[in-house]
Amino acid sequence: MINMGYDCETLKVVYQEYQRIKEHLGHKPNRVEMFRHIDNNLYQKIRINSKLNIFRNYLGFLDKFGELPKEEKEVQEIAGDFLNMMERTRMTKTYKIPLLKSFIRNNHISLKCGEEDIYRSFKEFYDNPENSLDMERHERTKNFKKWDKWKYIKLAKENPIRFLMKTESEYFKMDGNYFCLTEQLKPVVDNKIFVDNYKDILEFRRLEYFRHHRLF
Repeated sequence: MINMGYDCETLKVVYQEYQRIKEHLGHKPNRVEMFRHIDNNLYQKIRINSKLNIFRNYLGFLDKFGELPKEEKEVQEIAGDFLNMMERTRMTKTYKIPLLKSFIRNNHISLKCGEEDIYRSFKEFYDNPENSLDMERHERTKNFKKWDKWKYIKLAKENPIRFLMKTESEYFKMDGNYFCLTEQLKPVVDNKIFVDNYKDILEFRRLEYFRHHRLF
């Protein structure tokens, strides 16, 4: 049985830690900053409890404690469920991160990405020595540095695209060879708050993945 009183008290402690980090930084911490500065014992406590893990619904946590201004609430109303999906989607490998990065165009999120976008994103992501550790530790992908464009495309189609289409079809669709976001996100693709949250989640998921797998 969940101890709701315990959960409430723990969440208050998390908020106090948030306030400490906010004061230390001089601004409201995003997910990455919160993850980097949070007390490790507290983090381990909330990590295993979905009701307490603020990183699985960071905007909801901020809103609960009055830390979400009007402009961010407007983004939350339109795209909160999508951002929450990004925070929660299962990652047994890092493949979803470069796939979702392939939608990023500087300060804009495109509603579709083609094979060239996907290839460039995967190549850039795994050219990073830190990220390459995830490929090198698996027999199937350990020789990825010798891959051509089509090997990356095949990996993307057989893994993250297939699984996101299966589990998150509310947000993704295929249009020929284009992997697309659904039209419901169109109102926010140029919104700086949405774009910043999108990028922040992907970097947080990257750091979280490698910490949990003790790869760096």
